[in-house]
Amino acid sequence: FEALVAMPEYLYPIRASPLLGPVYNGKTTEKKKRKTYSHELAETCSQTDRVFQDKSSLLKLTFKDYTYPNPLQLTVKVKAEDLIDACRDMAREHIERRILFFFQQLIICYQTKLHFECIGASDQAKSVDAIAINFRGKISKLVRNAAHSSTTPRLIAYDQKQWEDFKAGNRQKPEGFVFLEGTDYYRTQQATINLIRCFNEADREIDEKWRDSCLRKKGEELLNLASQGKITPDQGISTFIKEAIIEVKKSISRLLQLKNRKNTPEVIRILHDYNIFFREIRVVVTQDPAFLKNFLNIELGSFGDDRAKNIILKIRYAAIRNVQVRQAKLIQKFEEVKKEILCKISKPTYFEVAFRTAVIDAARSQVNRHRLEKLFNFSPDHFIAQHRKCELTKFHHAQEILEPFRKQIIFVSREVLERMRKLRTQEQNLRGRTTLELRTIRGLTQKELGKKIAEQFPSTACSQSTISRIENGQKLVTPKIAEQLSVVLGVDPGLFMPHCFYE
Repeated sequence: FEALVAMPEYLYPIRASPLLGPVYNGKTTEKKKRKTYSHELAETCSQTDRVFQDKSSLLKLTFKDYTYPNPLQLTVKVKAEDLIDACRDMAREHIERRILFFFQQLIICYQTKLHFECIGASDQAKSVDAIAINFRGKISKLVRNAAHSSTTPRLIAYDQKQWEDFKAGNRQKPEGFVFLEGTDYYRTQQATINLIRCFNEADREIDEKWRDSCLRKKGEELLNLASQGKITPDQGISTFIKEAIIEVKKSISRLLQLKNRKNTPEVIRILHDYNIFFREIRVVVTQDPAFLKNFLNIELGSFGDDRAKNIILKIRYAAIRNVQVRQAKLIQKFEEVKKEILCKISKPTYFEVAFRTAVIDAARSQVNRHRLEKLFNFSPDHFIAQHRKCELTKFHHAQEILEPFRKQIIFVSREVLERMRKLRTQEQNLRGRTTLELRTIRGLTQKELGKKIAEQFPSTACSQSTISRIENGQKLVTPKIAEQLSVVLGVDPGLFMPHCFYE
């Protein structure tokens, strides 16, 4: 069991390098315009305000002269507490996402052996900063902010040994890399919910305003403990919720001592709601066995031994973590080429769309085309079907600008597809390794496992040699085989098929 719990093949250390993401320039104090994610490219799971929506929210408005179409018509003046109550369901979702996003981060950072530094958000989705209100003929604006749901949205990864030498004063600060930028994980961490401004102020009270009381700093400490394997993700999320409740209480106490500060009563009211939400979710996370099952999307099986359950959890944690690390390495290959191209041209409208389309079109088969669409989470056909002729004209213009770089794009497309082929081989081996782990937990020999499968599924020929070939990576665990193994071993079939490089 001790050998299985370590599982070096699953939770291997990650090397700090440009393959994890772009080099970080270290300018944390310099204000720069945030990258805006595109809804057209399906780059974000951000949400707009579902409470106060009107057609003006779809337009790019400055509100300088208060002339905007389709203002929200009100016959009764809205009080601040009414606005907060109207947004309460979204605020609850905001806190739920904060907890789930941090749990995802704990898993992604687990056993990487890197040092992490949180520098705050730098990217977000498009959002409208206010909506128009018409109250008895008088036009005004209701200011909104895109509130990031993640406590630690942007991490910089460093080599652990180099970081320790830096803190000891033995070297300069090491080179850091924006951790997994461009991956599904990274875009999730940048997600926002558009709420009225005082919600953002409440978030800042617990996240970043006070150095002696900062949930973001506590979150960074927990991620580094998980990175070194000193805590597991499930232990880390329980501690995070506990720290969040403490920070909310401290923030309320601080604000109660302040007088004549703008929006203080509203922020206190929101923080009281946050305290309720955190406490309710803590009960679910710590006491409901279904929490891990639902979040990890697997059944943990009927194992009485906690060590066996830990092995299953580590298999799943490793699958979630490693697929994002591998995706980052593929994405960075494309980023290198884009950077070279943009050094030679002015970036046109819909450059990203045209580049992704060119990469996908370079695939020689429909199967490989679908693999690239899956990697990008983008379909050229869907994009064309969803846009008007005037927008498509700009898109086609961007395609023309990229035409001189066609050979370069074709080369990187095929290089990434070749890397994906090698990843499929690795995945086949990992599925075999998972079969070996679970068979060992159950105390079965290869012959006994094959016999049980044959008994449960008489139409399936499964001998000791078949199990041996699976465990040695010579035979792929297909969905059908995974289902049979899951029935006999009493586990979820998802444990055998966690990755995204096989169909």
